[in-house]
Amino acid sequence: MTTLQDISVWRGNSLPPIEWTWADGYAGTAQCQLTVWRRGKRLFTVDSGAGLTIDPYGRRFIWEPTVDQSRQLPLGRLCDYELEDRVGGEQTLFAGAVIGIGGLNLDDGATQPGGSLDFSYTGNTDQELDGWI
Repeated sequence: MTTLQDISVWRGNSLPPIEWTWADGYAGTAQCQLTVWRRGKRLFTVDSGAGLTIDPYGRRFIWEPTVDQSRQLPLGRLCDYELEDRVGGEQTLFAGAVIGIGGLNLDDGATQPGGSLDFSYTGNTDQELDGWI
């Protein structure tokens, strides 16, 4: 059974990690996958052992988003995620919204994307005008 749980990610940061506690009766597996998408378009996928930690003793999954992954998230509740068990068929364990909070923490000297009406910023293409919804 899928557990619905929204998560908040501080944009431009790799901390704090996001944790999901296993439901009673779940035995765990070594093959899980976290997928984050926005309006049907996949932003990124994180596999167990490559960014998604499986802690069988603490009975939890832990994801420490990379700075690049967190910068891909728009401000607000505009993305969704699924955390799936990939053994014996795909079973969605957790799902919900990804809420991008805070700024982009542009400490690498990069420039911030244009304003909310700037169509050079890819988040505002296709007449979506994120920030004006």
